[in-house]
Amino acid sequence: MCPERECEEQEPCDIYLLVDRSGSIQSTGSNNDEKRLVKKILDQLFAVYRDLYVGLYTFSSNVDHRKSLTKSLSSLKSEVDRWGTPSGSTQTDNAISAARSKMADVGRSITLGGCRALYIITDGRSTEHSKTIR
Repeated sequence: MCPERECEEQEPCDIYLLVDRSGSIQSTGSNNDEKRLVKKILDQLFAVYRDLYVGLYTFSSNVDHRKSLTKSLSSLKSEVDRWGTPSGSTQTDNAISAARSKMADVGRSITLGGCRALYIITDGRSTEHSKTIR
């Protein structure tokens, strides 16, 4: 947890987590490990940021907007628990594009002078590597 004085001075922050749910997650047997990791990251983010909203996307062959920006840690964790079996390819480029588009539409933190960030959680290289690095 951050010292009280630092928390009082923090700007609001909107963070989108983009989580790889492609077949390689299932093939390595790390599905439950990934869910635990995402929940641990959420715990740490909410411990550090006082005015935090988090949104969730999952991606594989498709991009799914799982949770709009919310302050509810419990609802975010419940969403993670509902994730099914990973499958498909790793379309990281599409996930980044979708999240960036949503961030442009939702300007809560920016209008309040805050920050916006994307966190990408993946186990490997994007299927469309050349599109992802642009």
